[in-house]
Amino acid sequence: MASLASVTPGSSYPGLIKTIENSALTTCTQLSDGDGNALPITISPTNCGVSLGSANNAVTGIFSSVLGGISNCSTGSYSTVISGQGNINLARHSSVVGGISNGIYGGCRNVIGGGSNSAIYGGNFNTIGGGLISRINSSSSYSTISGGYWNCIINSSVANISGGLCNCICGGSRNLISGGLRNLIGSGAGAENSIVGGFGNVVSACNLSVVGGYSNSVAGAGSFSMGGRNTTSNSYTIALGNCNTASGQTSSVLSGCGNIANNTFSAVLSGGTNCSTGAYAAVFGGQLNSATCAHSAVFGCGITSSMACALHVNRLVLTNLPTSSAGLPSGAVWNDAGTLKIVS
Repeated sequence: MASLASVTPGSSYPGLIKTIENSALTTCTQLSDGDGNALPITISPTNCGVSLGSANNAVTGIFSSVLGGISNCSTGSYSTVISGQGNINLARHSSVVGGISNGIYGGCRNVIGGGSNSAIYGGNFNTIGGGLISRINSSSSYSTISGGYWNCIINSSVANISGGLCNCICGGSRNLISGGLRNLIGSGAGAENSIVGGFGNVVSACNLSVVGGYSNSVAGAGSFSMGGRNTTSNSYTIALGNCNTASGQTSSVLSGCGNIANNTFSAVLSGGTNCSTGAYAAVFGGQLNSATCAHSAVFGCGITSSMACALHVNRLVLTNLPTSSAGLPSGAVWNDAGTLKIVS
């Protein structure tokens, strides 16, 4: 390592580092060598900021830094822009790691990892990992957008969007969207909701889940939908399959298409265009059936229940019946040489 011992300033001047204008270091100033060649380093005597890389980088925040890249700006105290181009960091204790035209405009301890044209407008401990044109607003905290395109988190805490396109979480806490397209956890949503994939799904209460499908609308605490274009509108309901509706409290449609369960504890297990409107009533399958009486059950085609606490079918086939009443309880049916009998 060369020493300046016994070397006159004139002999060593080209190798020295100085302010670019030869002036005292009073403001944020770029450095140059002794011959006036600009160096990719900017320093400040007042805020302990450091800028490395392009001459177009700017550092004005206390203990802030730009470590590389082009046209980056770090003005928040203790803030950092590590690389990339056109990135802005105005927040405290926050970092933009890379990417293009990303910005952190407020809050504290926020991070953008990369991507392009994404922004965090405030809040604390928010993260955008990458992707394009993602947004986290100033009223959100502890929230993350991992990637994807045009995703946003608004007025939420501990929210997570892991990717996809045009997904948005607009309220509540501890909510999740994992991929998919144009999925929404709405402003009226509470806590612990999730949408996993699919297209155009909407959640608007709390403790709700949608898995796949499209245009599912889920409301009512503790409800769940999986498949295509189903609707739940009461608490603790389940709608699976396609174009099914569960609107009675604790009602369920488990498969099929065009089925409706709209009374308390009512259910449709499968089939098409079936309706369970009686409390605790069920349609087990088939088509064009209606379980309208309380505690009634229907299986077949084109049947409307006419009695409570009864099973309704088109035809009934009984096989392997007991041939003796021995050991059977009261009310049991047995086959007496081709004659049905009931144990009294």
